[in-house]
Amino acid sequence: MCLLTTPKQRCEFAAVLSSDAFAHYIQPMSEQPSRFRRTLVQVMTMQVVALLLLWWLQARYAN
Repeated sequence: MCLLTTPKQRCEFAAVLSSDAFAHYIQPMSEQPSRFRRTLVQVMTMQVVALLLLWWLQARYAN
């Protein structure tokens, strides 16, 4: 089911996609794997930091 039923809606959607505000989302395929890897490393680093902080808090304040 297509939600963009009228030509005006399709034109407005195309204008949004082609605007400069969203240009940073469209990257060449060669740059996407490194961007994904960088984001993955950042997320996993924050998870490790959070786990270490929770471990330290539990060790310090538990019974």
